[in-house]
Amino acid sequence: MNGNWKDGTPFTCGGGYGGTINTYWAYSGDPNNTGVNTDPNNTCGYWIEQSTPGDRRMILSSGPFTLNAGQMQEVEYAFVTSFDSSGAGGAMSLGKLKTDIQKINTFYNLVNKPNCLQAINVGLTEVVKQNDFALFPNPAKSIITISSTINGTIKINYEIVDVLGKVVMQNENTGSDKFSININDLNSGIYFLRLQVNNSVVVKKFVKE
Repeated sequence: MNGNWKDGTPFTCGGGYGGTINTYWAYSGDPNNTGVNTDPNNTCGYWIEQSTPGDRRMILSSGPFTLNAGQMQEVEYAFVTSFDSSGAGGAMSLGKLKTDIQKINTFYNLVNKPNCLQAINVGLTEVVKQNDFALFPNPAKSIITISSTINGTIKINYEIVDVLGKVVMQNENTGSDKFSININDLNSGIYFLRLQVNNSVVVKKFVKE
C-alpha cells in the first residue's frame, strides 16, 4: 500500500521492477491521449497494460495517522466506477470516468448540498449556508445551542443522527434565531445535527461527552 513490492523494493516506471524512476502506482498512461502525459503528478509518462488484460481488484488505504488519547481523524473517500454504454470500448469509459469524478468533486465541494429526498421548488428562496449557523459548546455534556445569522423569522426542522445513520431525536424551532437542545439522554459519542430550512440542509457535527 506504500508503492513497494513484498521484499521492500519500490515500484519503478515501465515494468515495476528494475527501473530507475520510483512510482507509487502502475499504468499511469491515458488511452485517450496516446503517448501524452496529461497528469502533472505522473512521472512515468505513457505506461499502460493493454497487452495484459484480465481481472483487476482495488484496495483503498489512508494514513498513516498518529492518534493520541481522545483524538479523532475523519476520512472521506469515494469509489467512482463508470461504464460507457455506446460500446466504443475502454477509452470512452475512461473519458466518462473523468467526467463523473469532476461531478462528484463539484458536489462534494458544495457547502450547502441539496436535499435529495424532496423536490426543489422554483422561486426566490434564500439559500442557507454552513456558516449561517453555529453550534456550541462542542463537545457538550447536556445542552447544545444553535444560533443563526439569518434575518427574519424562519422555521427550522432538525434531526440528530448517530454515526450509524439512526435518527435519535427530531423536532422543530420557529421564530427564534437561537435555540437550545437537551442532549442529556444521548449516549457519549459523535452525532450529526441536520438542520432543514426551506429546501436547504445544513449539517453540523458535535460530540456528546
